[in-house]
Amino acid sequence: AGKDSNAGVATGGNITIGESASVAVGAGGTAVLYTGSISGSTGLTTLVDEGSGRFRYNSTATTSNFTTAISTGVHAVYREQPTLTIIADDTTIVYGSDATPNVTLAGLQNGDTQAQALSSNGTVAVGGTKSTSGNPIVGDHTLTLSNASGGLGYALSYVNGTLRVTANPLPAQYTADDKVYDGATTATVTNTTGGIVTGDVVTFSQNVGTFADKNASDNKPVSVSNIAIAGGADAGNYVLLNTSTTAVGSITRREVTLTGASSVDKTYDG
Repeated sequence: AGKDSNAGVATGGNITIGESASVAVGAGGTAVLYTGSISGSTGLTTLVDEGSGRFRYNSTATTSNFTTAISTGVHAVYREQPTLTIIADDTTIVYGSDATPNVTLAGLQNGDTQAQALSSNGTVAVGGTKSTSGNPIVGDHTLTLSNASGGLGYALSYVNGTLRVTANPLPAQYTADDKVYDGATTATVTNTTGGIVTGDVVTFSQNVGTFADKNASDNKPVSVSNIAIAGGADAGNYVLLNTSTTAVGSITRREVTLTGASSVDKTYDG
């Protein structure tokens, strides 16, 4: 139908199929029906089999603007070129997580699937500032799609999305150093908070804790308070879940050496 019309021109003639029409091919045979517009070619979708992947677009009997080969069975080739819109879904992640969004499609025709229509979903560029480790920092970033490819003859367009990055929550953790009894409850503690992305620069405040009491004993609780993220180039990408915690340490007995002792002579007294 419309054999004198060019590829990309939907007008000029359509094949229309009645309810009882059919096209039969022998084993391994192929039939290709060339038509104009998708909406005007009534009954053709059902005849070819919706969702079969045997539909091509933007082409004629003499001009093929598709790359997915026609195989056996009944196929429909439309002069019309529908537009397939590739959408980067808005995505929210915790800082340091994978920033690759899901991609959805709008404009698929004749039951075509994403796998049939696209051989590649393309690439996604994440805009905005990156951290020291190369991750998108906390805040909103534009997701820009490009370079998708498909073989059915669709025109491709893109809709960008937004990546929202939230702060990485960290439970503050410390260990306490053992010490020799000194009459004080002061404890030296070391930050062991995990979860910092490799390469990021983050520092913490508070390197002093308090033993429960001053007495010598093993495995004594040590309280660590006023904990905070003190700074570092990437501090804004993290948040502490707790500003106080408990560690365990030991106070050992102090050895005392007596000096200056002397003996006194005396008269035998039995």
